[in-house]
Amino acid sequence: MKRFPYTQFICINNQIPGSVSVCSDEKQGVGLAMKHLHEWGHRRIALILPNSSDNRSVRMRREAFCEFALQFGQRDAESLIAYINQKPVESVARLIRAQKPDALLIGGEDMLFPTNFAVGMLGLNVPDDLSIVSYENCYASSYMMPPHTTIAQNFAALAENAVDLALEALADKK
Repeated sequence: MKRFPYTQFICINNQIPGSVSVCSDEKQGVGLAMKHLHEWGHRRIALILPNSSDNRSVRMRREAFCEFALQFGQRDAESLIAYINQKPVESVARLIRAQKPDALLIGGEDMLFPTNFAVGMLGLNVPDDLSIVSYENCYASSYMMPPHTTIAQNFAALAENAVDLALEALADKK
């Protein structure tokens, strides 16, 4: 942005100082997933996140998870979060063995396959032993056995809002 000081940027799902942003409501997405799992009787829900604390979506999902976990009676939310690092299968398996969750919320599309693999390696079956709700990857979730429930972002609406903001900015310049 320093190279283009007179250019206005509209960011989608990212916030950069000095720019306008259109972002998904991460709190709403996590809240919908937690409510869904809680309504199905789950009381020990764990969260799987990428290991990137500088990412806005990761921070927002973690904060929302902790807030909703407390609201639903889970006092140990922090111990039910696995941050995926270089060994994703091991990280997920370690969380499942140590914390014994009855449901997983996968907080990013890159964690779907390693999480599913870890669940299978532990001899667990979805949904008999463990329920899974994944975030963002509707296409891949539909090919899991059985298909996972997915929280999807409405990227068309985000893009539409970004275009509306751009048009407003152009109209203001006239």
